[in-house]
Amino acid sequence: ELSLAPSWALAKVRRVGRAARSELTVADARRAGAPLRASLAAPIRVAGDLWGAVAVAFVDPAAAHEKTLGQLERVAEL
Repeated sequence: ELSLAPSWALAKVRRVGRAARSELTVADARRAGAPLRASLAAPIRVAGDLWGAVAVAFVDPAAAHEKTLGQLERVAEL
């Protein structure tokens, strides 16, 4: 099983089952091994069950727009 830091958007999707935006803590960014500071994720559902998620990450938290989250949700619905 994949270990996710609680502040990551993917972890939020897993907990609540809906799209999420997050700004990563400095510790979580360090854990990611990259200068990532924000992420967006949307759930992928199969027959109504949470099957997985699609996500994007950003170096600049300001780049993680709500509009982009909506686009990501549409991709996850395909």
